Amino acid sequence: MHIKTMAEYAANGETPEVLFWVGCAGSFDQRAQKITRAFATILEKVGVRFAILGKEESCTGDPARRAGNEFIFQMMAQNNIQLLNMYEVKKIVTACPHCFNTLKNEYPALGGNYEVIHHTTFLQSLIDEGKIKMQEGGTFKGKKNNLS
Repeated sequence: MHIKTMAEYAANGETPEVLFWVGCAGSFDQRAQKITRAFATILEKVGVRFAILGKEESCTGDPARRAGNEFIFQMMAQNNIQLLNMYEVKKIVTACPHCFNTLKNEYPALGGNYEVIHHTTFLQSLIDEGKIKMQEGGTFKGKKNNLS
């Protein structure tokens, strides 16, 4: 699966509709990787123009702040904000609750003002817009997930 990066879009003078912030878990944890791939597959199938940062993405700094290292958090956040602003990012979607909280609630105080949406909310909006049609009427009762 090849997902275009923000750098690839920028090189072509284009801008994606949304930046998919993959996050550490979505990159490295095997279970979370399944969610990352599934979400990207859905976005591709419904025609959402999205990009990732790829190798340019780094930690939001949330673990450093939670551990009490405000200096490291500020450095990481400022680097990310500078990169996001360079690409003129407006909308970010993430599957990670920690990245979601940090990008949405903590980055604005440092100049990082973006519309940040959790992937489940974004998926619901695609369902509401009719871009995703649920099979069997969207009933999940009695269904077992197979993410393990």
